[in-house]
Amino acid sequence: MNKVCKQCGSGFEVTDADLKFYEKVSPVINGKKFNIPPPNLCPDCRNQRRLVFRNERKLYKRKCDLCKRSIIAVFDENVPFPVYCGDCFWSDKWDPLEYGREYDFSKTFFEQFNRLLKVVPKVNLLQLNNENCEFNNLVGLSKNTYMSPGSYCVEDCYYCRKSQYSRDCIDCDFIDHCELLISCINCNKCYGCQHMINCNNCRDCMYMADCIGCEDCFMCSGLSRKKYCIKNKQFPKEEYGKEIVKKMQKKPEELIAEFLDFSKTIPKKALNKISCDNCTGDYIQNCKNSFECYDGFDLEDCKYLVESVEAKDCMDMSMHDKENQLC
Repeated sequence: MNKVCKQCGSGFEVTDADLKFYEKVSPVINGKKFNIPPPNLCPDCRNQRRLVFRNERKLYKRKCDLCKRSIIAVFDENVPFPVYCGDCFWSDKWDPLEYGREYDFSKTFFEQFNRLLKVVPKVNLLQLNNENCEFNNLVGLSKNTYMSPGSYCVEDCYYCRKSQYSRDCIDCDFIDHCELLISCINCNKCYGCQHMINCNNCRDCMYMADCIGCEDCFMCSGLSRKKYCIKNKQFPKEEYGKEIVKKMQKKPEELIAEFLDFSKTIPKKALNKISCDNCTGDYIQNCKNSFECYDGFDLEDCKYLVESVEAKDCMDMSMHDKENQLC
């Protein structure tokens, strides 16, 4: 089935498999199945609509509407609904059932749901068991961390999005089990590194891309288990140190430009996929029969997922965690 997106006007396809999925997840109420209709928006516009509800880093200073304490929140003071601090929201100081109301069959569901959303209190930030992490949303099990949305089990980290099991890092995205990193993206088990992209198990390296198991290397790409290399060229240890001193006389922006120019000369993987079977997308691992999925792990029979983990038979999801099925 070919359709035209009502939002952007682009064409998109609703496959037979998509229709079977919608039929599979359609709700049954009192023995009657209410079939979910095919979408009127393309996958990109559907994702944009979901992301409207996700505020990661726009924070406001305001007061809790229950205890009146000054708090940091993802909602400003002009929103129509009350905003409670975490202590008040998860306490017995208020009863959410007080906001219950009869369903009006003469009005649409979304009209009534919208009215409900505008009166029920919301928590200021989504957090779990943190210490000194006031300026964060969507953070859990962390300590002394600032503006690092979507992260968990991090300590002394600043401006690190979607990172985990890391400490003493700044300006990083998608890092895992890392320490003492600056300006790194999608790195795993790295230590004392700066300006790294797609690197694993590296130590004391700078300006690197797509490298594994390297130590004391500078401005390299596509290397595996190397030491004392500059631009993929091997140096003796003493000479390597002298060359690094010369390189570091340049301004950081000059080094970044030089690194990016050099990286363009080295072949790259077409996609970042590990242990995937019959899948399309990028940055996915341990996935099967999943299509147009990005930044996902352990997915099966899924489609149009972004930043999702452990999902089966799911479609159109963004930023979801473990154990999702038929969603």
